[in-house]
Amino acid sequence: MKKIEPSTETYSSTDFYSAAYLICSGLALIKTERVGYNRVVFMLKDSPKRAQLIQDFYGHKAKIDPLLYKDTITNLKAIIHSV
Repeated sequence: MKKIEPSTETYSSTDFYSAAYLICSGLALIKTERVGYNRVVFMLKDSPKRAQLIQDFYGHKAKIDPLLYKDTITNLKAIIHSV
């Protein structure tokens, strides 16, 4: 299995729900990689707004369409179960 190399142009996370939120907020999913039996890394195209988006997510200030969030979660689950 090839290791994901971090770069300044990408952001990697194993947090499923924050990755879904970041995707809903406009960060593009580049790829996923299984790194253990129950662990998947989500690699996203980074953005200058990412740090603020993460702060909003964990600070309960996130503003996104709930149906878009649900659909993104459904799509990510389909992706990780096919990895």
